[in-house]
Amino acid sequence: MSFNESWFAGNATFGLQRISMKILRGQQLINLQLTNVFHGMLLSICFK
Repeated sequence: MSFNESWFAGNATFGLQRISMKILRGQQLINLQLTNVFHGMLLSICFK
């Protein structure tokens, strides 16, 4: 494997890791918003 090939492979895996981290973070944010909405609905039902 030449230097260029190993550099490209390293960058590709690093890029994939960053992308998957962003996806994970996005899913966590969505989950947080969903639980907030769900709790809000429960509270509004309970206190009607």
